[in-house]
Amino acid sequence: MQKLLIATTNPWKIQMFKEILKDLKGLELVFLDSFEKIKPPEENWKTVEENAIFKAKYYGNIFKMPTVADDWSFAIDDLNWEPWVMSRRWWGILSDWVSDEDWSKFYIEKVAKIGKDIFEARLIYCRCLYIQQNWDIFLDSWNSPMFLTNKPFFSKVKGFPLNSFIVLKDWRYEIEVSEEEKQVLQAKRRDYEWFLNFIKKHLF
Repeated sequence: MQKLLIATTNPWKIQMFKEILKDLKGLELVFLDSFEKIKPPEENWKTVEENAIFKAKYYGNIFKMPTVADDWSFAIDDLNWEPWVMSRRWWGILSDWVSDEDWSKFYIEKVAKIGKDIFEARLIYCRCLYIQQNWDIFLDSWNSPMFLTNKPFFSKVKGFPLNSFIVLKDWRYEIEVSEEEKQVLQAKRRDYEWFLNFIKKHLF
């Protein structure tokens, strides 16, 4: 059985990786809560790619197994591309442990300066697979335009408060969309299937 460490404690990300890789035979997912708690790495790099690589190598070298880590951010056009990297901390203004509720309040205060109900942004995302045995690094990264709003939909996704503010081109909140429609939308973003094949190619 091939083990793969998922290097995150974020409940939304854990669920996402479980969903992506649930049907991959011969793969055992391992999570950080399976080990004694260690100090997390500082994510102070300038790009999501650098952060993802650093996290994957950090945990992979400690636990001596193939490791996946990711990083994401977003950039709002009308705020001079804030927050860019370190979006959870909003470029260091907020703490590492800010709650979803406090993050949402800060976001609402920030975007109030824009003066629009709907505005454009970009979602930037990177996954890194690090295979410690061979020192191999493989990246899956992309960025995608999206629309945000200043009015949250209060059925939040734990660990990913931004999801409450993402709207589609027809102005529905993304969280309102049916699971079938979400699968179509995710396919347009290179989707779960692409990452599943990415893991198959590099790990098996």
